[in-house]
Amino acid sequence: MTPYLWDPHRRASTITKGIVAGGVLVLIVLWAVVAVSVIDAREAAMGQARSVARNLAIAFDDEVQNTLAEIVRGMDFFTKRIRENSGHFDLYEWVRENPLLQPGVEAAISGSPCGACGGGRTGSTSSSRSAHDRWSCS
Repeated sequence: MTPYLWDPHRRASTITKGIVAGGVLVLIVLWAVVAVSVIDAREAAMGQARSVARNLAIAFDDEVQNTLAEIVRGMDFFTKRIRENSGHFDLYEWVRENPLLQPGVEAAISGSPCGACGGGRTGSTSSSRSAHDRWSCS
């Protein structure tokens, strides 16, 4: 009998098994590296998404706070004017006196007193016309 290392068939079989085992080992290592890379990329993307979402939430909160503060300032202005004028409420006169209020008033008045939408005038107003004449109610 020949020794194990000198037998060509056994030696070829051992070398083949070693090559296959080495290839499988390399594939396992490559898959592990890819898996770690994918997990790290996912965590980085999730962290960035959380950061963007947090920034958007902060910006949205800031916009809401600013909008609500503007509404409060406008309501305070109207409350003060009503109290100063002993309850006399002439919105068109106030807008004529303070043109900065006009866009907000036009947006707020989208319907006429009789319920018809779009019946209000959106331009300059004259103080000689009554509130009823300013609306197109029939």
